[in-house]
Amino acid sequence: MGGSNPTAPTAPAPASSTMQLNGQNVATNNGGVTNVTATPYQNYMMQYAQNNGINALNSTGELSPAQMQSAQQSANANYANGLQTLNTNYGNQNTANMNNIAGRFGGLNTSMLSDQNQNNNLNYNMGLSNLSNQYIGNMQQYQNQDLANNLNYYNAINNGYGNTLGQLNTAGNNAMNSTNNQNNFNNQQYQTQAGIYGTQTGQGNQMQQFAMQMGNAIGSPQAGQTAANMWGGNAVQPGSASGGS
Repeated sequence: MGGSNPTAPTAPAPASSTMQLNGQNVATNNGGVTNVTATPYQNYMMQYAQNNGINALNSTGELSPAQMQSAQQSANANYANGLQTLNTNYGNQNTANMNNIAGRFGGLNTSMLSDQNQNNNLNYNMGLSNLSNQYIGNMQQYQNQDLANNLNYYNAINNGYGNTLGQLNTAGNNAMNSTNNQNNFNNQQYQTQAGIYGTQTGQGNQMQQFAMQMGNAIGSPQAGQTAANMWGGNAVQPGSASGGS
């Protein structure tokens, strides 16, 4: 029975990969070029962050007109309630002073009443000062709360943007890694088949040249050199000067 000539293996074409999310292509790698396609939600997140992130940071600590009105209304209400309590206590204390002196001396002692009312006036003025400080403190509290809210809002936007970019980078890297794995597998298969072919035909040096040419063709000279080394001989990279006299 006659034999047939062995067939030279065909160098593998560069592989390509596609990553999908819920049936939608999100990343491709073809010929060493990776393309990433954002989902509608990812596009929305990035656009939202770009449109609102800087505004949130710029407005941090500054109350809007509506917020300022609400803060003033609340601070004014607290001040009015405090003032009403202070006036009530002041009037009650003056009345108590008069009744105390009248009860002890059978009438009003103007000097003693003046002394006691003077103390009451001091307490009243101190109470007014405390109310003013509380009003300022309440307004500052609103501004501090707005500062914290805006910073939290900005951080949430920034984190959402960063997470979206991370997802896109991961998809692109996965596509690239998948392509590299396919190329490595195809090259190994090709090297094995080419080695068998070289052994069968006894054309080691020619196969070295062939392997290195194919390695260059698929953009992997190292893979071609590795394949060439399987057969031995004196072949060199195409375009290189070979030794001789």
